[in-house]
Amino acid sequence: MAKMGISTLQSYKSAQIFEAVGLSQSVIDKCFVGTASRIGGANFDVLAHEIILRHQLAYSISPSIGLQSHQSEEKIGLPIENPGFYHWRSGGENHMNDPDTIAYLQVSGDMIICQT
Repeated sequence: MAKMGISTLQSYKSAQIFEAVGLSQSVIDKCFVGTASRIGGANFDVLAHEIILRHQLAYSISPSIGLQSHQSEEKIGLPIENPGFYHWRSGGENHMNDPDTIAYLQVSGDMIICQT
């Protein structure tokens, strides 16, 4: 879209200047009619399951326990857990550039500087 320049919202409506990635054909046919997609992906069942999981993470003490009326007031204002998908988090998903790797990189850089 960046190459199109600045346009009004009306210019983008039904323009179909994107490709659907990671959605099944049934989702595309219902929600993004006529949109191109070279690969498949999540169907409505998968999307519903993901939505329910995130709702449970946000509003219940345990993902296996549904929202209880006495729990809702306790949970209001508490941050949602960040699993570290995009940025390193302790106990989260593994990343190539975790703190240990960065520390080793800095030490190796210092060693190279000292040798010259």
